[in-house]
Amino acid sequence: MKKYTRWYKTMAKESLLSLVLMQAFACANMFAQGAPAPAPVAPPAPAPAVAPAPVAVAAATTKMPVAIPVGWEEEGQGAEHITVGSKAGDVIAWMIKVGTNAQGQQSGVLYRYLDGTMEPNPWLKHFAKDVNGNVLDDFTDVSASSDGVVCAVTSYEDVFKDGKLSKTGGDAYQYDDVNNQWIKLPAIDRDNPNKVIKFDGVSVGSKANVWATEADTNNAYQLVDGVWEIRSTACGDISTGLDGYTLGINPVNNVYEYNAQTKDWDQVFFTNSLGVKQPLKLTLVSVGSREAMWGVYSHDGISETWFCNQDKKNWERAKTADGKDAQGIVALGCNAVGTVMGAEDNDDIWMYDHGGVEIVPPAVPQPPVPQISVPQTPPTEAPAPGAPAQAVVQQMKVQLGATKAAPGAVAAVPGVKGKPSGKQTKRATAKAEGKVAKPKKDPQAKQQAKAQQKQAQQANAAQAKTVVVGTEKVKVDNKGKVIKATPKAVGKKAKAEVKAKVAKAPKAAAPAKAAGVAKPAGQQKKAATAK
Repeated sequence: MKKYTRWYKTMAKESLLSLVLMQAFACANMFAQGAPAPAPVAPPAPAPAVAPAPVAVAAATTKMPVAIPVGWEEEGQGAEHITVGSKAGDVIAWMIKVGTNAQGQQSGVLYRYLDGTMEPNPWLKHFAKDVNGNVLDDFTDVSASSDGVVCAVTSYEDVFKDGKLSKTGGDAYQYDDVNNQWIKLPAIDRDNPNKVIKFDGVSVGSKANVWATEADTNNAYQLVDGVWEIRSTACGDISTGLDGYTLGINPVNNVYEYNAQTKDWDQVFFTNSLGVKQPLKLTLVSVGSREAMWGVYSHDGISETWFCNQDKKNWERAKTADGKDAQGIVALGCNAVGTVMGAEDNDDIWMYDHGGVEIVPPAVPQPPVPQISVPQTPPTEAPAPGAPAQAVVQQMKVQLGATKAAPGAVAAVPGVKGKPSGKQTKRATAKAEGKVAKPKKDPQAKQQAKAQQKQAQQANAAQAKTVVVGTEKVKVDNKGKVIKATPKAVGKKAKAEVKAKVAKAPKAAAPAKAAGVAKPAGQQKKAATAK
């Protein structure tokens, strides 16, 4: 997803400052000429034409109304851009926090999410370096897939544009988790090999599915065999999922679905509450898979939260606990089973926790076993259409763990299943321990139980007798259990003979039960079972 939040806040601050300065100069000049000061000048009204995505969000000087969707819980602070994925069944998430560096410039710093921690702010600052040890200290976008791949884009160079210094274009990197370093991705355009692409956004759905947007253009690219192939020249934002499903947003906020077979785009529509089919409009979109998609539509000072309801196969507004339309989330990201994180414009982070993603290995069809008497020949008939796909892709139902999904939030995802997140597991454990407190063991009672067990063993040993097995002697108790035997009488055959002789021998009378002497634990269990 393309990083716009920094642009909103910077533009808002600069516009407000310019307005105040202009008004101050005007007042000073008119006072110098003896004229009365003019009335305050109101900010210019937005143009009636549909604006591109970056200017569709309200200025940061006025706080947007906030209504959090049902089931979301607060998960720290700091995000102005956020992405959610999964690795080895665990939730992974990254965010970019924009601040001012030592040179007074805004800089995007990466933070990692600590899944399973119970800290109030589970985010850890990430110190990024490339393979040569160079520090990467300014990021414009980051994206995590549901199979553990993380890509990011850094700002590249300072240029003078429109009379001021700004950063344009960056390099795309992929994170090497083992060596804690970032590897630069190639930047070659297949149609123009001499061109070096500079990026401002990236989206990764899987190891073999990476997309990016070019800086200062509306070009969207897909990485194919190490080379970028252009897929659109009218794309402001892009997001792709684990299953390859990809959505793009054009400069006037219409949403389009990419058709991998035709390499074309189909517009996405939704049906409103009145049953009218309308074009879907979003300013930001996040695709975890075809079955898990969320979006934001920012306009007229509000920021609406949308999601694709899989029960209805329709996009709709997310609802709050009291059934109202959710709003106020300006940045979000989700994984393939529907775990989503979102940030308000004041940087509070919220999470809708469905856990991580476990990749289900494809079912491998076993070859038929040939008969020895009749040689088998492989069939020459071609497989029926769709048969290979059915053999490779196994439809799995999502297991949501401790958190129950809202109706229509998540449906079955081909080839993946859910796994409770670290936080879900720890919370469930803590809750269980809180409900069922383990009783403390009494040392005196433990010693008394041991003494009673020893007395019972001694009582059984008092009834011991000796049985001759061949030329060997075996000492057994009144139940036929061997107490002492010579080495030759230990085998299975000897034990069988002992058992037979004990059965034939007259049983000794059982000793009277001593007061306060309990049966051993094993005998108690057998007696209870018999009753």
